[in-house]
Amino acid sequence: MANQEHLKILLSGVTAWNNWRMENPQTVPDLSGASLVEMEFTSSEPLKAEGDGPIEDMSIQGKPGYVVNRIIRSNDSTAKTVRSGGINLAYANLRDSDLSRTNLSGATLDKADLQGAKLIEADLSFVRAKDADFRNCKMNNIIMQASDLHSAKFAHSDLREARLIGSDLTRANTWGAVFRDAVMASANLSSAYLQKTDFRGAVLWAATLDGADLDQATSFL
Repeated sequence: MANQEHLKILLSGVTAWNNWRMENPQTVPDLSGASLVEMEFTSSEPLKAEGDGPIEDMSIQGKPGYVVNRIIRSNDSTAKTVRSGGINLAYANLRDSDLSRTNLSGATLDKADLQGAKLIEADLSFVRAKDADFRNCKMNNIIMQASDLHSAKFAHSDLREARLIGSDLTRANTWGAVFRDAVMASANLSSAYLQKTDFRGAVLWAATLDGADLDQATSFL
């Protein structure tokens, strides 16, 4: 269960939260099990990242692709629509936080620092997390479907049985990450850096892999 004091500080705004993190570097934030859907900050902080324009709907188009351990080609394409409407945590310092089973659906996490965070069974569906840092995270059974993860970093993270259906991972970096038994159907992995990534048992039906770097990735044909 989430620490209510930590949750209160988070909802005071990204600036207040990041200042608190700097002043309390030894404290591990516990936001486990919290529902942050459609919550708003209590401060007058604008609900968009600096330099960002309005959040707009974005579509991800599934294209012919592959399934790990066997190739399946599909002529069908499935459109996925991403809508951002949850809490804005762009640029937030969430490093080493416990976000297990937290509902962050629709959140904005652009350039947020989540290195080492626990996101086990968390719901990050429909999030916008461009350039977010998810390195060394525990993300088993996470739900990140129809999310914008463009240029996000997942190096050395554990995403076993994750669900990333229809998500955009264009130019994402998954160096050494584990995606065993993950479901990534219709995901866009164009120009992604997938070196040494473990995809054993993962399903990438109708995923796009154009220009992806698969050097030493496991279980690709």
